[in-house]
Amino acid sequence: MGEYTEEVSSREEFEIQKIKIGEEVTFLPLMKDSASENYVRLSIIGKPRINDKGLPEINDHQVFVSILNGSFEVVREAELTDGVGKLFSTPIPQRPFIKDGKI
Repeated sequence: MGEYTEEVSSREEFEIQKIKIGEEVTFLPLMKDSASENYVRLSIIGKPRINDKGLPEINDHQVFVSILNGSFEVVREAELTDGVGKLFSTPIPQRPFIKDGKI
């Protein structure tokens, strides 16, 4: 967990602090896969870049999927690719779910 400035004096400083927070791992809620009796969790890490105005922004994420057994032990973990990270960079919140063993 990082240390962040709690009070900022400009929008620019606010955006920089927001980027710092976005670079940390965000764990999404556990989902139960009734087909396998395992649990699935997605976690995301923001990938910052500098925009045309010279300000940092996050418009892509690394996305990982973790499979946990009934005792909540991680049995498998992998990074999801093929543009999945961009789905978590929109202003519309993503609400992943499991149906028929698929996310």
